[in-house]
Amino acid sequence: MINDSLGHLIGDQLIVEVAIRLEKCLRATDTVARLGEGFIVARLGATNLPFSSTTSKDPTDAKAAADRLMKAVTSPFHFGRQGSLHFRQHRDLL
Repeated sequence: MINDSLGHLIGDQLIVEVAIRLEKCLRATDTVARLGEGFIVARLGATNLPFSSTTSKDPTDAKAAADRLMKAVTSPFHFGRQGSLHFRQHRDLL
């Protein structure tokens, strides 16, 4: 939708800006990746390590991380003279 309405340059800039914002919300042991068209995922913790002190089993940690991530991507995105995008609700991101 973004590429069709605002152009591929804005679409590419949006992907980069989303990744930067997500990385700022996460720890060094967490991972942000783009999986195909329109999918960016965040993997929390170093679960591949058997005794990682940064891996939490507490669901409230995951909820807190999800809240931080959603806040980061629902803040307006500004693209200079090209304009701004603002995803006001979670469903706008899907």
